[in-house]
Amino acid sequence: MTGDLKKILIIGAEVQPIPPVEGGAVEHLVDLILQDNETDHYADFTVISPYTKEAEQAVASYRHTHFCFVKDQDSLKGKITDFGDLFARRFFDHSTGKYYLKKVCDHLLHYSGYDLVIVENRPLFGQHIRKFYKGRLYLHLHNDFINRDSRHLKDILGNYDRYIVISEYLKKRVLEVENKETEVLYNGVDLEDAVTNRTKDGTRNIVYVGRLVREKGVLELIRAYKRLNRQDTKLTIVGSYDKGSEDHDRFKKELEAEFDRDDIVTVGQVPNSEVFAYYRNAYVGVVPSVVNEALSLTAIEMLGSGLPVIATDAGGLPEVVDESCGMIIKREDLENNIRNALERMLNNEGYRNSLSANAHQKAKIFSKDRYLKQFKKMIVEL
Repeated sequence: MTGDLKKILIIGAEVQPIPPVEGGAVEHLVDLILQDNETDHYADFTVISPYTKEAEQAVASYRHTHFCFVKDQDSLKGKITDFGDLFARRFFDHSTGKYYLKKVCDHLLHYSGYDLVIVENRPLFGQHIRKFYKGRLYLHLHNDFINRDSRHLKDILGNYDRYIVISEYLKKRVLEVENKETEVLYNGVDLEDAVTNRTKDGTRNIVYVGRLVREKGVLELIRAYKRLNRQDTKLTIVGSYDKGSEDHDRFKKELEAEFDRDDIVTVGQVPNSEVFAYYRNAYVGVVPSVVNEALSLTAIEMLGSGLPVIATDAGGLPEVVDESCGMIIKREDLENNIRNALERMLNNEGYRNSLSANAHQKAKIFSKDRYLKQFKKMIVEL
């Protein structure tokens, strides 16, 4: 390794591994950086990640990244340790991985020569890391975890030198509670597979891609679509259900009761590499989120495929979709607003085509190349 290269530690979340053999938006974004560094070796990276056999096998192709896997967080010892973390789980709606965090801190106790440590999307990690690491510590924030309503806010603030956030919406939320250097780094999407939108037959296909959960607005979308009563359309739902809660089970039954027509097609979860095929065969994309979104990779991918997008005014979504490439609708009276937006798209071919023509250009703001260029600039500024 070259001695003058910056030594950077990236701490992944405890849920999915890096390399992203099990998917995960955050994990894919980290991997874009690592893959770029394989070509343009500008830093020596170390990554701490949960262990899977597939991830361990995948690291063979990386020459400039060292991977430290936490192998036993699912062991009896790990589960006992995490049991005491019950209240912190409520903050993130899943475990913050106390046993995993202990292994992170053990690593920093023995390896302290990093120029920069980046925590991926786990604000509470900072207070523990600071006990072992006094250098530059950044938080790369992908969700709305730091705001006036955040639980354990006092345990988060003051630990990080800089926040990297994925939207102006998140930046505003962070600055409301802490006057700290905060930079927007828009997510980067590989648009090489995205081509100008086209349909293969006369069916006007409306597409939704995302988790099948109440807060994503997919139920309102289906009900709005059914009220169109058109013969020349179909609705394609791409995504899977969350697991493990009574509310999700109730929602699943409620949603599946609406799948009573042949023109509503569900395909389940598909690999990220295959999702562009659904955009290319679509007429319009819909991102009907009920809760505030930090941003939306789905909306970016749709635009990158030349697909006009109907999206709600939820959080950072208006930073992706504007009147040049889609429609922003209000969440109040959502079902009616979706139906009216779909009617306008379907009834005005010229309007839809003009949005489609601008969509790919708008997506370039969120391109992989721009994301990587900005990240490297931050590293150089160290």
